[in-house]
Amino acid sequence: MNTLHKKNFPLNLALLITIVLMPLILKSQQYNTIYWMQGIPQSAYSNPAHQLDARIYIGVPGASSIYAGFGNTGFTPTDFLRKDNAGDFYWDEDNFLSSMDSKNLLFSDVQAELLTFGFRQGENNYFHFNLSQKAGMQFGYPKDIFLLALKGNKYFADNTDTGAADFSSLRVNLMHYTELGLGYSRRIDNLLDFGVRVKLLFGHANLRLSSSDNFSFVTNPETFELGLYSDLTLNTSLPMTLGEFSIDDLFDDDNSNDNQSSMDDDFEFDPLDYMINFGNFGLAGDLGVIYDLDDMFSFALSVVDLGYISWKRNVESYNVTGEIEFDGLEIENLFAFGTIGDHIDDDNNDNDDDVVEDLLGNSSVTYSNNPYSFMLSPKIFLSAKYNISDIHSVSFLTRGIVVDRKLHPSFSLAYNIQPIRPLGFSLAYSVIHGTFNNIGLGMHLNLYPVQLYVVADNTFPAFQPVNTRIVTAHVGLNIVIGYRHQEQARPIHCWDL
Repeated sequence: MNTLHKKNFPLNLALLITIVLMPLILKSQQYNTIYWMQGIPQSAYSNPAHQLDARIYIGVPGASSIYAGFGNTGFTPTDFLRKDNAGDFYWDEDNFLSSMDSKNLLFSDVQAELLTFGFRQGENNYFHFNLSQKAGMQFGYPKDIFLLALKGNKYFADNTDTGAADFSSLRVNLMHYTELGLGYSRRIDNLLDFGVRVKLLFGHANLRLSSSDNFSFVTNPETFELGLYSDLTLNTSLPMTLGEFSIDDLFDDDNSNDNQSSMDDDFEFDPLDYMINFGNFGLAGDLGVIYDLDDMFSFALSVVDLGYISWKRNVESYNVTGEIEFDGLEIENLFAFGTIGDHIDDDNNDNDDDVVEDLLGNSSVTYSNNPYSFMLSPKIFLSAKYNISDIHSVSFLTRGIVVDRKLHPSFSLAYNIQPIRPLGFSLAYSVIHGTFNNIGLGMHLNLYPVQLYVVADNTFPAFQPVNTRIVTAHVGLNIVIGYRHQEQARPIHCWDL
């Protein structure tokens, strides 16, 4: 097992985060606009009951589905950087703070499909298979962090009963894994489509930081004494390890040069070993139904990503607990690296280290390498579609994603049109994570047997990037063969040959 030296813990941690974030350049799975675009095989990822009207489809390897997304429920750049009447920019602190909820979420995820295919068996059965790379980042942050930074601790002493800044919603989750999925859908009595997908998951890297409910920064309303009460847990399963360390190790300068020079020697990244790592196994499933009331109305319900990953390889866990109480800094010592209370060092070059060491000395780190597991973030879709005619339809979709036991909903209203058989369009308006400026567009072009599709749940970033909270893009190429005969009822988004 390769080990990075504990002396370089901050640098090592930054390197770990960088390694896990590397795959993100390649998925926020919104899947709102694409939901009723049944001419696209990848619509089955939001509801496995969807059946393509073609007999066979094969994704172009590595290019059949490339998805990227980013979102922030808390703020946009224009919330804090605003223009006055003269056109000059200024910092609007109050507007920035008012834009956030008490708990906020920043997320990014990417998906690249390596291999996919599907085929019809008989008239009512459809099978589909996928091998995909998935990576994601979720960062939950409390509003109180920014209130403390911008308003100071006096704000909490004046405006709360306890004087506490609540940091308990602080969360970080970075993850990269391979998904191997096998799906099946069946048409029952020409009224009901039922679908299921079973997914084997193989985790490659994970970094997960969570905090307890009592993680807070408290200011005594009477004495203004300060207290930091921490209970943080860091779980990692990565291609390298941090090793066990204590708080004292952060201030131990012995052999620091040796530790720094040996860091590169200790860490060797083997991409092949990283990608064929099957030690972190997980299992997930998708369920979906589509009910056709008549030729005009259809209703759909699906739940995807119900599952978990068990992390067992290169596992390390750290629990940091402590209660740090201090009565503040003397202002005359603040600019002379003064220490807290009576702890004064004549060597001013070391005084700033003494302050931090005195404070952190009350904290403890518990280390273990026990396996751990956690659930994926399940997604729920509830939708209805109205077929205006053979080439027009409108639909409504409610979608929710569960992150840390909190439901983040979104709503979409879409219009679908296929003016000619090889070409289809979708136009959608969505309310996503409390944002109202999300105009989605989707297009598919079938040039037999090649199918090209492009979908975005929000096109505003192309015109107003600094005023956008949600950015998504989904593109792909498929080989689609053997559409049903023209006389049979065709879905809105299919090209019958």
